[in-house]
This record gives sequence, C-alpha cells and structure tokens, in this order.
Amino acid sequence: MQGRRLNPDKLRDLRIERGLRVEDLAELAGISRSYAYALESGERQPSLAVALRLAEVLQCERRGGIKAFTVTDEVAKRWVRRQRETVEA
Repeated sequence: MQGRRLNPDKLRDLRIERGLRVEDLAELAGISRSYAYALESGERQPSLAVALRLAEVLQCERRGGIKAFTVTDEVAKRWVRRQRETVEA
C-alpha cells in the first residue's frame, strides 16, 4: 500500500520516550514480540492496521512533527470504511 512507511529509528525513540519495553509495545499493539523487534530493526513494514495501532499506543499523530508514520488521509479513510463494513457484516 503506497503512502505507508515506518521509520524504525523513530519507532524505537517513541517507545523509549514513552517508557515502554518492546514487549510492552507488542502487547499493547496486539502484535508478537518478534514482529515488534522486526519493525524496530527495519526488517519488516507494518500493515496499515498495525501502523495505526502503533500510532495510537505511542500517542503520535498520523502526520505531525514526529512523523514516525506517514499514512495518507485517503488510505486511512479506506481502511476505516473497510473496518466498518466488516463490523456491519
């Protein structure tokens, strides 16, 4: 999906600033520890759903000064619509 990119250094910095261990971040975001480590090392990129959960857990804006994540508004809107359709189905 275009428009979605994770900066692993910013992810680590945000996690540390929030006083979280990788294990804490993984649990709060609902992902495995190995996936969280892979995201921080830059080995993997998150799905949009995971990127939004990480942004929520780390209390950062989708677009802002920190820019750990870049998610276009249109991509985010499409994801929200799909989530609503899934819940309604």
